[in-house]
Amino acid sequence: MPERELERIMLDFYHQRFNILVCSTIIESGIDVPSANTIIIERADKFGLAQLHQLRGRVGRSHHRAYAYLLVPDKRVLTEDARKRLEAIESLEEPRGGLHPRLARSRNSRRG
Repeated sequence: MPERELERIMLDFYHQRFNILVCSTIIESGIDVPSANTIIIERADKFGLAQLHQLRGRVGRSHHRAYAYLLVPDKRVLTEDARKRLEAIESLEEPRGGLHPRLARSRNSRRG
């Protein structure tokens, strides 16, 4: 997508000219929309722990309650690492700035 078009779309979303933004992981790069309160992550099992935490933190940055829906295939086909990553991110009750200590320990234990 051309840079100008991306900028126009993000500004329109920021100014609430539309309510749903479908995007790639570009949202992970720090785009801040305080009114955004819900994120749906397709195939969350394919993301790393830090990515999931970063994406989850993109919502709920204002006085709005935040919701993060992590969509995954049937649990029987998840890899053991994917299952552990999803359990770790699920164990956090609300998005927080920075990497939560429990999340960091979980990520580091899988790195070896």
